[in-house]
Amino acid sequence: STLQAPGLDLDAVQQLGDQRVILVVEDDPDTLNLLKLTLRRAGMNVVGAMDGKQAIRKWMEVGPNLVLLDLDLQDMRGLDGFKLVRQTFPLVPVVVLSGTRDVISLRVALDLGAAGVIPKEYCAAAITKALEFILAGERHVPAKLLGTPGLNEDSAAYQADASGSLTHLTAHERRVLAELAKGTTNQEIGA
Repeated sequence: STLQAPGLDLDAVQQLGDQRVILVVEDDPDTLNLLKLTLRRAGMNVVGAMDGKQAIRKWMEVGPNLVLLDLDLQDMRGLDGFKLVRQTFPLVPVVVLSGTRDVISLRVALDLGAAGVIPKEYCAAAITKALEFILAGERHVPAKLLGTPGLNEDSAAYQADASGSLTHLTAHERRVLAELAKGTTNQEIGA
């Protein structure tokens, strides 16, 4: 039996109107299908690609609102693939999907304009929350990158001191962070 989810798998749909679309670029078919199902269950519309060439073709077909890009594709390796996507489509947020432990490459991707980094080990709920955060215009940086030197853009917003303290945050930022940790949506926080 086929698993049902409220979002659309746009690989199976021709007409979509002006709904938001996430392009997932991942070369492992099982991971790609799991990510698509996860996002569809969260009510997001998705289209998938397994390599850089297919991603560019799908991008031209559907004009996604966000791209979730694996940095380790067969035909677009590492930051070169990320740079190509950012240069070709500079107005669409690109989120790095990473299974790497290479913190330096992830930091460089953020410096080059990545809208965020989502580790592949995140659970479905964490992936969904991170993408909702990014779609709301924010940037998602996983805890493993917090407090590491070298984040150029907005680096003060991401750095914790050596003890892990968040004392550099304003009172308002701490309240927002506490609400996000509880699972409150951006819309609910802003209301």
